Amino acid sequence: MTPQDNLPRIFQANLDRLFQRMIVPGLEALLIHEPLHSGETASMDEFQTSVIGQVDNYTANEGAKAYALVLAGLFERQVRIWGRSLRVPLGKRPGQEPFKDYMVLCAQHGDVDLEDQALGKTLIQLFEVANVFRHGDGPSVAALRAHSPELWDY
Repeated sequence: MTPQDNLPRIFQANLDRLFQRMIVPGLEALLIHEPLHSGETASMDEFQTSVIGQVDNYTANEGAKAYALVLAGLFERQVRIWGRSLRVPLGKRPGQEPFKDYMVLCAQHGDVDLEDQALGKTLIQLFEVANVFRHGDGPSVAALRAHSPELWDY
């Protein structure tokens, strides 16, 4: 077994430790309130409680997005490290090739079956969701909708 054969396992263990030690406790610490209602309140106390709930929910939403971006960024970096160790051919601008294409090349070189349990679809979905969090509405949302239409419920 070569060192590059161990990289995916090392990266998986590192991601799991990060998730268990930092992200899970961070998510559990976020306060989330039941769906809040807008409109007039009966008293100033009720209004202030509603505002606190809105701020807490907004903070929890942004925290969850930040954790998703951390995981997506770390995963992308680890795939690129693994790809270099496998000597996956790089594009014209090394390190700036489209990640989805590069991930597929890495999987091919590393004998990873992206079709197994829809692994490739899930990983690309993670990447597309992270792009939506990074860039907001626009081309990122269109790409996510094209890749994962099941996420939209009309």
